[in-house]
Order: sequence, then structure tokens, then C-alpha cells
Amino acid sequence: MRLFIIILILCLSAIPVTSVGQVECDILQCKLDRLYFPVGEEALVFEHAPFVILTGTDTVYQGRVDHAYEGISVSTPVEGFFDTLSLDSLKVVIETAAIDSSATIAIGTDIIGLDLLSPNRQIAESYAPTVTLRQYEHRSQMMQDFRSGFLDGYLSFECPGASTEGICTLQHMLPYIVALVPNVGRQCNLSGQLTTALYYLYDPARLSLYFDGSVQAVNRFNLHSAKSNILHSNNYRLFPYAPGRGKSLLSRLSFPPDSLSICASTRSLGRTAHYFADILAQSFFRVRLDTDRDNANIYVEYIPVSKSVPSTSMFALYHKLVQDTVGGIAASEQVRLISHYLDYVARASEKGEGTVSSDYYAYLDRAERVMIEELGVFPLFQPIVIFSAYKSLRNVRFDNDGFLDLSEAFKVVMPTDPEGTTP
Repeated sequence: MRLFIIILILCLSAIPVTSVGQVECDILQCKLDRLYFPVGEEALVFEHAPFVILTGTDTVYQGRVDHAYEGISVSTPVEGFFDTLSLDSLKVVIETAAIDSSATIAIGTDIIGLDLLSPNRQIAESYAPTVTLRQYEHRSQMMQDFRSGFLDGYLSFECPGASTEGICTLQHMLPYIVALVPNVGRQCNLSGQLTTALYYLYDPARLSLYFDGSVQAVNRFNLHSAKSNILHSNNYRLFPYAPGRGKSLLSRLSFPPDSLSICASTRSLGRTAHYFADILAQSFFRVRLDTDRDNANIYVEYIPVSKSVPSTSMFALYHKLVQDTVGGIAASEQVRLISHYLDYVARASEKGEGTVSSDYYAYLDRAERVMIEELGVFPLFQPIVIFSAYKSLRNVRFDNDGFLDLSEAFKVVMPTDPEGTTP
């Protein structure tokens, strides 16, 4: 008997915890033999949801939702039933999708090596969903798992395919900027001339050639200006696109090495690294692409950025520069100067909640100018990340910085159609 009770408890604990609700509303109109309701997917009303039409407490009609969108839903044909009835005296009660509070949310991504999920845990931990994140080397395998239902959604730089029925998408700027970073410990990068020449040859009008996905050109690492704390204008580029100047600077490099190497920090930056390698090859440099950062002369890297913590990118870049800085090299003085400015940034006093002193932005701007103008560290572009998911996954958003926030997400059990299959 005791064994039977234990088995029964285990079986019951494995049953998903669901809750079904209802939403009551008016009828907007009856048009082309269909009823229109002022609620939709935002209220968990989906295709095949059953509804009843009431006059007072009496049921006058039962039907199902045929199509549902954000803010509106439409019934199946009503065969003229409401042609002679006044809609003003009627109410509709629609059954909403059941919430599965015990379901694990499975997310996939083919963006390797980056933190993409928001650390937001402002709600009680007991209510936070269980989330698994699986990384894929190949997009085809991720898409196969998504179509098979093993994934509830996925993050990618590429848009979903042509068939998007039952799928919703969100997009946001990635919380990382792609940067061209010299190895400041190498002689070929004295005064940042090599990367500065490449940046002169970097054409922002041809961004689609540099990356597999949609991107936006960026000209600064700091997302806020020094004086007004507003976003920098994308028209403000410290070094212009000037191919003639770039080629001239490449031809006058004092210490051209026998071979240059460029390292892409992740596979997704391969096209960007190839672009700069082609520029150097056209100027008769021997160039190779390297996967080992320690052996590279130039890096193409993701640098984290944050609107809520504007100093994020500067500190991340500083730590990368320190890795390559050794005593006696010319760049060590500039790196020390950046460290000095960032010390002031760290000590800048807060004026109030969510604000910092003007010195904070002033010293950030100084540190950025040293990186760009004296070391040749350049921002290139900011990719757009796309999240695609089945409509059964609800309440997903990107936070202000661009991380995917699943802290209040949940899954619903989609209604079945009259034949008993799910959409």
C-alpha cells in the first residue's frame, strides 16, 4: 500500500500544472459572416479557442475562434445566425489557453561565445521559469530541432525562413559592438597606424558585405556623449571613410612584417576578418586568418556595451589591451593613461538614482579618444539579434541593453481544433 502511494505521488508530480481562464468582452461587429472580438493573443486567445455568446445568463450561440492576432480575434463562419440579432445586448466569453507553469523553456542559439540571456531576476525565484540554453555550431541542426519541437525558440542573426505560421519574432540591437582591435604589443601596430589605415578603408555603406545578418554602423564605443548624456549621433565618425588616405598610410608603414595575421574571436565574425584581410592582400601584404588570439596582429572582436552602464565597453577594451601590453612598448604609456581615466570613472560620484556626475562621461570620452586616436581601436558595427519562437511561448522580451529576458516567460497549452490536433 505504501509503495502504491509513493508511485501515485510521483505520477501526480509529473503532471504539468496548468490553469485555464476565460475572458469576457463585447462583440465588435459581425462582418462577412464572422464575429470580431476586441481581444487576441495578448489575452491568451488563440486559434480554435471555444467561446459562448450570452444574453444575460442564457447561451444563444457556441463557436470557435478561427484566427487570432494581437488585439483582435475572428470567429469561424456563423452561417447568418446574427443577421437579425442586436449585438449590443450580447456578451462573449472566450476560453483562454491553459498556462503550463511547470514546463521547461528550451532556447537554442547559433551565436557562439556570447552571453545572450538577461540576468534579470527581479521576480521571486520560485516563480522564475526553468530555462535551458543550447548552443549550435550549425544553424541547420538548430532549425531541425526547432521544427521538431525540441526548442521553444532560438536566437540568431538570420531571419526565420519563408514559413512563419505560428511563429513570432522579436529583434533588438545585440548588446555587443564589433570592434577592430590591434595587438598593441606588436611592432606593426606602433601608434595604431595599421588599424587606422584599415579604418580609413572601411566603407560603412557596404555593411552587408562584412557580416551574415543585419547590422547598424556605430562610430563610438560610448553610447552617451560627454556633455549631454544622450546617444551619440551615428554621423559622428572620428576618422572619415577615405580610401586614398588609407592606401597611402598602408604604403608608408615603417615596419611591415613578413606576414600579418587577423583573428576573428568567433565564427560569426569570419566575414569581417576576411574583409580586412582582402584589403591588406590588395596592398601586397601576406595575410593569414588565425583562430589563436595570442598569435594575431589584429583582432575582430565583440565588445559588450550597455545603456544602463555606459562604461562597460571601455573597461572591457581596457582589459583586452592590458593582456597585450608589456613593459617598454610604446603603447604602454597610452594604456596607463586609459587606466588613469577609468580610475576617475570608477570614482565618479552618483548624483542620484540612475544618474552620475558629468565627470563620469568626460573621462569616458577621454579614454575613448586615446583608444581610437592613439592606439587605433575602432568600433565597426552593432549586429541585430533576432529571437523566433512558437506562439505558445509568452511574455518574452529584450531588456533595455538587448539581452533576452525570460524571467517572466511562460508556456501555454494551445487549444485543439475540432478534429483534435493542435495548430
